[in-house]
Amino acid sequence: MSNREQLPISPRMPQFRARELRRKGYIPGILYDNGNQSIPVLFGKKNVDDFIRYTGRNAVFDIS
Repeated sequence: MSNREQLPISPRMPQFRARELRRKGYIPGILYDNGNQSIPVLFGKKNVDDFIRYTGRNAVFDIS
């Protein structure tokens, strides 16, 4: 079994709009748990770009 790469995330405050966050260099997202509870998160655009460049477009990753 191969090692999974990690992609860092941050919690997202709901008062910031997605368009504003994208302009600031973040990628907004939502994680869903088994109870269908949604958790708003932020990915750094540079982190995602580097991750895709390193692993390709189809990869399994852990979030940290």
